[in-house]
Amino acid sequence: MVAAILVLTLRIILMLVLFSFLGWTIYTLWKDLRLKSFAAQIQKVPAITLIERSGVNENKENTFSVSEITIGREAGNTLCLDDDIISNRHASLTFRNGHWWIEDLYSTNGTYLNDEKVSSPTILITGDDLHIGNQFYEIRITENQP
Repeated sequence: MVAAILVLTLRIILMLVLFSFLGWTIYTLWKDLRLKSFAAQIQKVPAITLIERSGVNENKENTFSVSEITIGREAGNTLCLDDDIISNRHASLTFRNGHWWIEDLYSTNGTYLNDEKVSSPTILITGDDLHIGNQFYEIRITENQP
């Protein structure tokens, strides 16, 4: 009889320890996910500057601090370019996963990065050369200050 009570008591203690461990694990995971979600929400977008390297506006700087930039002939684009070779919605620059990316939006004449045609989303870095239509740009990315 005493042995049965002892075994029952040990089982109850073990069950309480197990549930406490599971509860602590779930709480820790939930807290970590909440912190990562919050950090992602407050992550600042580093400014990207397109420095014109051709035409009458040579060395003109276009700086953007938004997470998505569209380039094309349409007035609704973030950077509207008056060039017949450029499509209405030609290319997009997007900040995601900690990097600036360029993507050609199925333009007629293509988008070129460092003299190579952009066929899939590609990471941009400072010093890259961007060629859209008759426009040439140098990319400069300003990193966030802590």
